[in-house]
Amino acid sequence: MKKSFRAIQMSIVFMIVFASLFAVLNVSSKDANTASAQGFQLPAYINLERIKSDGENDSLLVDPENPGYATIKITYRLEALWDLIESFYRPPTTVTLSVQGADEDWIEVVLDKNELEMYPTKVNDDRSETVGVTIVVNEKAPYIQTRKITISATAEGKALWKADTKTIDITYQTDFVYFVSSDTDKNFYETSPQEPISIPINLINTATYDVKFDFRIGRDAPEGWAITPPNTRQVSASQRGENTQEVLLSVTPPYDFGYHDEIAPFTVDVYAKPFPSGPDYIKVDTLNFQVQSRGFSLSPSGAGIFVMIIPILLIVLIVFAIFYMKYNKK
Repeated sequence: MKKSFRAIQMSIVFMIVFASLFAVLNVSSKDANTASAQGFQLPAYINLERIKSDGENDSLLVDPENPGYATIKITYRLEALWDLIESFYRPPTTVTLSVQGADEDWIEVVLDKNELEMYPTKVNDDRSETVGVTIVVNEKAPYIQTRKITISATAEGKALWKADTKTIDITYQTDFVYFVSSDTDKNFYETSPQEPISIPINLINTATYDVKFDFRIGRDAPEGWAITPPNTRQVSASQRGENTQEVLLSVTPPYDFGYHDEIAPFTVDVYAKPFPSGPDYIKVDTLNFQVQSRGFSLSPSGAGIFVMIIPILLIVLIVFAIFYMKYNKK
């Protein structure tokens, strides 16, 4: 009987202790700041981690038509003096998210969640949450260097546990190629062996900074044709929509003596870079051309000289043979 009575007493004591503990925890949860002032709060930890898919770069590449997107994994953990407390009382907390580094008028950062209700996680218990981050830029976005935004997450203090704040940086770069391009009025041109032509190429800059263009003839250039790319050209910053300049590509077909009827296909690679600072030249376009040369050339150049000499020699030989035969008859 005495043992049973003692067991009952012990049970009552434990019940009183646990009831008192839960009462303290509930009071603390209503006034976490007061508990912190009294020194009762324990550490709580929030963690941020970016989740990247295979092949995804550390720095997001964005342009006005293609926003950047990143996924952030958030976990929340409590630290108790006794595992027993954490096992029986693991209160959720409110996690508030904010963005720093997106104050300019050319960028907008959107979080698909600005506030989370999170439960603490243990070693073998992953109660993480994910938040999507979308980076949108417009045509005014600069292209000078890699930039970053900062995502901040604050876990509200709860009961015996303190508040905690963590940050994570997301880097991004505006896609330079989006803002520059080139085109031509047409791709097929006609000329004659005696007529070099100039083909116009339009350079387009929609960026808010100057851009320098350069040109290289593709390896498929036809043999015997003289194709000269335009000189490098600087196109100033766009003020209203776009800034366009024209450069000329020089093409001279072969003009050896004789009749010509040939079509020469070739390509021109267009490169550009921000000016005066920025990365080196980046290929922004490949333009395809075809030039037809048709007609008779009287120019005695190159192999055409032999074409002209051979008939003359034949005529001279024939005339010489005729005179030789007549002289022998006499």
